[in-house]
Amino acid sequence: MSLILALIDFELDAKRVVDSCLSPRHDVNEFGFIVQNCNTFFRQFYENSSVEFVQRQINGVAHNLAKAISSSTSF
Repeated sequence: MSLILALIDFELDAKRVVDSCLSPRHDVNEFGFIVQNCNTFFRQFYENSSVEFVQRQINGVAHNLAKAISSSTSF
């Protein structure tokens, strides 16, 4: 069984989450534990991918575009 590694750029509008994901520091609380687990998963399956911060207005455009595309598709 071969493992396929995905190349995905994750764009988040939560600045604190992005900063925590990219930081070498580990917060010693529940949030830090969750981020650390996400980073472990991310490195394992998305090693060539990236996490980036985008402003909410830009993310809103992508969200509306995705909604429009999914509502226009037919089976």
